[in-house]
Amino acid sequence: MKNEAMTSNTEQRILIALDARETTEESLVMLAAVAGLLHAPLAGLFVEDTRLSDIAKLPFITEINRTSAREQSFHAETLTALNRNIAGRVHRLLDELSRRYKVPYTFRAEPGELISKALTQEGVDVFFPARKRALLQPKGCYSRQADQLKITLIYDRSPQFERALEIVRLLAQAGGVSEVVLVCDTDIPEELVHRLPGTDVRVKVHSVRSVASALRECLCQPTSTLLLVPKHRVTYEELSRLFNELATPLLLLN
Repeated sequence: MKNEAMTSNTEQRILIALDARETTEESLVMLAAVAGLLHAPLAGLFVEDTRLSDIAKLPFITEINRTSAREQSFHAETLTALNRNIAGRVHRLLDELSRRYKVPYTFRAEPGELISKALTQEGVDVFFPARKRALLQPKGCYSRQADQLKITLIYDRSPQFERALEIVRLLAQAGGVSEVVLVCDTDIPEELVHRLPGTDVRVKVHSVRSVASALRECLCQPTSTLLLVPKHRVTYEELSRLFNELATPLLLLN
């Protein structure tokens, strides 16, 4: 029988924020594995950037061909086809992961601006996968199992942080966590460390002068790290500045 208190606090729909700037497949595999343990449905949201679409319609816009290095005209139709191609591949990957980890999912594509759309969704946690520059790899590379996670938590006294602790404990009980790093810009209660996972998981406390100034470092850790942050601790402006450098999967807790 499930622990009802744990269930009610961790089973929350996770919105996956996606766009044409491709993400690492490892971070989506990681999320599906975590969502399976949390019994959390996934909702893929692929946003076609309307700002890029408007720019692509200008007659003087060109692009550099990746293989030939030659300059060529860039048309709005090219961008539309690119969006459709990437959205289709991500959709197929989520479908595959849904079956593998037995996690229900939905997927939709719509125009707009990704960060604002993701942050204004009501009643969901928001997952930003790690970014990558290269094209998506062949489908075979998706078959790898997610390794043990290193989890970084941003500490505060909010209900969202309490949820983060419950998520970490649940993942640790399943053997999916190797290390927990607690980032804080204030004193933490002495009893808090004892509420973190037991002796099989390394626990570190990282004191910083400001969480906001430490975000860049937190978001540049390896892909095998999952950063759990209360949603109210990250502003639109901060996320916009750091978004293209996002090397670490980020889960914002509602």
